[in-house]
Order: sequence, then structure tokens, then C-alpha cells
Amino acid sequence: MKPLLYTMLLLLFVACNTKNTVENTSHVPHPAGLVGSYISQDYLNALDTTKSTLQSQQYAGLSSASIMAEGDTLLFYSNWNFHEGGVVYGIKMDSDTSGKIFSDSTITYYLEIINDSTLRVFNSKDNFILSKYSNDPKAADVSKIINEKLLPENLSLNGHRVSFQNDGTVEGIDGLSKFNFNIDYNDAGMDFDKINLTFKNNPSSQEFGYVISGDTFEIYTLTCVEFDKYDSTVCLSHTKSSTLYKLLKK
Repeated sequence: MKPLLYTMLLLLFVACNTKNTVENTSHVPHPAGLVGSYISQDYLNALDTTKSTLQSQQYAGLSSASIMAEGDTLLFYSNWNFHEGGVVYGIKMDSDTSGKIFSDSTITYYLEIINDSTLRVFNSKDNFILSKYSNDPKAADVSKIINEKLLPENLSLNGHRVSFQNDGTVEGIDGLSKFNFNIDYNDAGMDFDKINLTFKNNPSSQEFGYVISGDTFEIYTLTCVEFDKYDSTVCLSHTKSSTLYKLLKK
């Protein structure tokens, strides 16, 4: 009799927990267009002002997020400081413009739809504004919008036209094929704004420093002045070396 009673109680417990999860996640009346990929608006504003991915990271916080619909369930995937993913949250809409973001049935944040491309995610301590950059919730690559913020596509090098395109390709510099601005400065040796360049004769990207000031975009080599004593491949501190390219905005 006791095993039967235990089994019945266990089934009741599982059923209650399942019901609670379903009530919090299923049959969510979400507005059309909510699903997609988002990036921190504060971070984009900082890029506009500083032209520095290093300085701007302090404003990233909830740096990017994706909202996905799986059946009737809305899920919120978070990324913090362009460094690490966070908890996968559920979303329960209370109206066409507001809802709750929760983890394990505990409300973690509130959600406000400001307009078709802007969300506010907040609680008593934090306030994040997210800007939509893609309708595809799996569009994890934010490099295109960052490239748009930092550079015009048309530049000149020694009087010749050069194009650093938003998709990360380069035209007009012999031997150089791709570029990618570094956006994660949470590791050692991140003391300069950095850009990764890929050359046609070498499929592996190489790390350089950069400065965008006024109409000038300078890329320079870095020299390591301090290596990790436990791992000689890890640089703890760099110094600026020679200029590789000095480009002008057209």
C-alpha cells in the first residue's frame, strides 16, 4: 500500500510541476515581429561616440539576446558582455506590449515592447534597451552592425580607394581579404582596441591594434611586453608598435 501511495504522490508532484511550466510558457500571445536577434542600444550609442570597442564594452551589459518561438513557447536567450551566454529564460506576455521573463517560475526581468525594433528589459536593479538587428533569432553574428557603426565602406590608402565592407571583406589592399573587430575584452592582454585581419596567403587571422580618430583609421602592429609565466603563448600586456595601414575616410 505504501509503495502505491508513494507512486501516486510522485505522479501528482510531477504533474503539478509540468502544469506550472506549461502555464508559464505555452499559448503565449506574442506580437508578430517579436521573434528575432537583438543587440544592446547603449553599446551601439557608445560605439557612435567613442569608435572604440574596448571602451564601449563597459556599456554592453546584456550585450545581445535572441527571442525564439518553439511551438507556443517563447524563449529568451541572453549574452553578457559579448563573453558568455546566460540562462535560457521563458517569456510570458501579459499584453501586446509587456510581459515577464522568468527562470524556473521566478520572475527575473520584465519586458516592454517600445516599438517594432526596440525592447526594454528591466527589473529593480537593471535597465537594458535592446535594438533588433535581424528577424532571424539564430543570427548570432553582430559584426555587420558593428562594422556599420565604426566605418564607412569607402576609405583611401595612399590615394587609392579601399573598401572595408560590412560583411567583413576587404577590397583594395593587396593580400588582405577579411577583417573583424574584437568585441570581447574579458581576457588577458586586452589593453588596446583590437582588430583581426586575415591575409590571402594565410587562412588564420592575426591580431592588430586600431584607432579611429576623426577621418583617420589606423591599424598598427602590437608587441608583447609581458607573457604569462605559466603559458608563454599568452600575452598579458602589449605595446603599440609600427603602423601597418593608415586609411582616410573619403
